[in-house]
Amino acid sequence: MLTFLVSRTDAIGDVVLTLPVCGRLKQLFPACRVVLVGRTYTQAVAEACPWVDDFLNFDELSALPQAAQIRALLARQADAILHVFPNRLLARLARLAGIPVRIGTRNRAFHWLTCNRLVALSRRHSPLHEAQLNLQLLLPLHAEAPLPLPEV
Repeated sequence: MLTFLVSRTDAIGDVVLTLPVCGRLKQLFPACRVVLVGRTYTQAVAEACPWVDDFLNFDELSALPQAAQIRALLARQADAILHVFPNRLLARLARLAGIPVRIGTRNRAFHWLTCNRLVALSRRHSPLHEAQLNLQLLLPLHAEAPLPLPEV
C-alpha cells in the first residue's frame, strides 16, 4: 500500500483547500494511505475528512530533536511527500528520512536541494483557483491536467 504525506503547515483555510489533493490521491490510488502533515489547530479538519487516514502534528514534530524528527517520518513509511505549502524544515527532514518521492515547487530554492520532483507553479499569475493549483502537485505522479473547478 502506498503512503502519501501531504504537507500543509499554514492556515486552516489553506488546509481545507488542500483536501481535494487527498481526495484525488484516493481516486488515483484507491488503496493508498494519506497522512496530512499540519499544525495543531488543523487536526480536527483532517480528522473530519474521509480522504485523510492519519494526521502528523507538525508543531509536535518540530519540537523534537532532529534524530527523533527523522524517526517520526520513517515510522510513517511514506512513499511520497507532497509539499503543498513549502516548509524548509519539513523538506529537509523528508530528504534526510529518505522518502523516495519528494514533490515541491520549483519556485523555492530549498526545494531544488530537498525535492526530487519539481512542479512549475505560480500562484500569483495563475487564473486557476487555489484548490486547482494544489492539484498540480500531483502531476509528477502521472495525474492528468488539473480538474475543472466544479469537479474539485
